[in-house]
Amino acid sequence: MKITIKECLKLHAFEGAEILAGKKRLNSIIKKVTVLEEVTAEDIDATYEEKNVMIVTAFFGTRNDVEEQCKMIERSVLCGMSVLVLHRIGDILGKVDERLVDICEKLGVVLIALNAERRIQTYEILEEVSHILYYGSVNEAKPSLLTDVAFHMINFEKYPDFVSALKAAAELNEFQVVLMSSDFNPVLAVETKSDTTVEAAIMFARKGYVEKKKLLCTMIEVDGLATYWIYTNIEGSDYYMLIADNKDMYSKDEIIKLGNIITMAMGMWKYTPKKDDEAEFIRALRRGNINKAFAIKDDAKIDESSVASVFLCVGLLEQDTRDKWNEYCEKKGIKALKTRDNDETTGILLGHKKNNNAVKTFDVLDETYHGKIFHVTGINGIEGAADGFRLIEETHGLAKVVFPHKSNFSKYDLSLIRNCIHIRNEGGFLKRNYTKLLDVFDEENSAKGRELLRTLETFILDAGMNSGKTAEILDVHTNTVQYRMKRINELLGVEITAYRVVPGISTALALHRLETMN
Repeated sequence: MKITIKECLKLHAFEGAEILAGKKRLNSIIKKVTVLEEVTAEDIDATYEEKNVMIVTAFFGTRNDVEEQCKMIERSVLCGMSVLVLHRIGDILGKVDERLVDICEKLGVVLIALNAERRIQTYEILEEVSHILYYGSVNEAKPSLLTDVAFHMINFEKYPDFVSALKAAAELNEFQVVLMSSDFNPVLAVETKSDTTVEAAIMFARKGYVEKKKLLCTMIEVDGLATYWIYTNIEGSDYYMLIADNKDMYSKDEIIKLGNIITMAMGMWKYTPKKDDEAEFIRALRRGNINKAFAIKDDAKIDESSVASVFLCVGLLEQDTRDKWNEYCEKKGIKALKTRDNDETTGILLGHKKNNNAVKTFDVLDETYHGKIFHVTGINGIEGAADGFRLIEETHGLAKVVFPHKSNFSKYDLSLIRNCIHIRNEGGFLKRNYTKLLDVFDEENSAKGRELLRTLETFILDAGMNSGKTAEILDVHTNTVQYRMKRINELLGVEITAYRVVPGISTALALHRLETMN
């Protein structure tokens, strides 16, 4: 809910306050109130995206440094500060310097100095302003939201089902509701404002603005639309209920109670939210639960013969990256189904068997994605998909050890790692058979041998048998790499080039990295 600065000035804490800057902006709105407790401007997180924030401070840490106070004001404006309230004037802060007034006027900030004689404490300001933001004004003639909604939600004679009753209540009281699974996939949507879609709010949630915690209520403003996210548990399953206040006329307390009424009405109507079958199908595959995957594939509308690839992305998949990737997949006739768990995104690619673009899609994703991609492409049905996820599960934790310069791992990379894991577990002759392939480097001068071995590791495992890329990674001249490779070929008694792979060497090098990891 929003209130104006002028309305705040009527509160008890603001009695006798003086407006030092921004007198023409008193009709501006406030949506949040907080305290400035940082000691320097650099301590303020300027990436914090908010608007219409009231900040209360006495500049405790910089009481004698006006220049730093001005810098802190400039930095706070980047975080959405529109009102600065100064208290404990004459006690901690001393008198208000004119430079503070000037910088606030310049930046469009309303500067309020509280009555010094009243010695108002910080908690009093926060308590009064927060109460209005949360509950609304006691003197305000508010619409009868809860009564109207309750009337419609229990009118079993007028409405045929829960969704019809909710839609009528939403249209009358100008709010929107979207019920989503814990992966932010909509399972129920009631939209009542055609010029503003809640899709943008869902994108914000997927970016991480709504933490995957059991919070009572999180408010996000998207393009002027106030949206509230309420965690709820229905029949043992976790959901997020998005409620959008079309005209920003309800308090946070009312929205929370509205969410409770809607949840209770679901039980009275015996309404069961549609399951997120796609997400359940993907989870079943990742867990290796083939029977469950077969059981729900029809509900998820998935043709098992179309499963072309399985993948795991470790690291937050930003919405911009997600959108570009989805657009590319769509152009190539591929559909990506995904489910998110904290900073991991698990999914499958669906496409025609003859479609050879699946591998290329991960190359496109890797161009803008800052995390790690693990994929197994070219699989056969549900069993093959489960096997692919098993390969990923067994190897992705060690991938950065074997391939420290990679971010996109194919089934060939993962298969090499799994072979090395098997060799390490087996031990004995099998392991010695590979480790002895590299003994020649120990026979060289120790420093020189390590240098040559590192060059060979980089050339084969990191640089794709490319001398130029090897030189770039090692930060040496290409001629140096070529000289070292010549010496390596002499030691091994074989010729390793960009066009010739020596069996066993890749496995021996990968095994060596696993054996020597910290």
